[in-house]
Amino acid sequence: MPARKSLSIPVGFEAARRLIAGEDVDALAREYSASPHELRDWRDRWERLEHKEAAKQARLALIEATHEKWVEEKVRVWLAARGYTVETREKPTGPDVLAWTDGRTLHVEVKGDRPGHVTAPGTINVDVMTLLGQIVMGEGRADC
Repeated sequence: MPARKSLSIPVGFEAARRLIAGEDVDALAREYSASPHELRDWRDRWERLEHKEAAKQARLALIEATHEKWVEEKVRVWLAARGYTVETREKPTGPDVLAWTDGRTLHVEVKGDRPGHVTAPGTINVDVMTLLGQIVMGEGRADC
């Protein structure tokens, strides 16, 4: 008897999809000329890929929800709701948010995730230095 070729990737995943949908493994094995064990292996691969993709999408959604611009907007809204007068930022330098209440000024450097943090985690150190720089520069400003 000649050796049976294994299922191609598209055919294997199609069989796995049908197996997951509840079709009988023995009937599918006959249809695809494959063993039930091979079909179950394809099903397991499919489920692992689905799980991996779901985890990736959840990670990307979390990153999107913590982008600095989004976080900055939420900080502005939060401060305004608590009676602060929040200034709109005119230039990309200086604190991310300037707010005033009762004659006091609040300088805020927002730190949120950026796409580079996922692909190049070393950029987190740059953000820490930016934050420290904002604190130092804020101490030396006459308008603070």
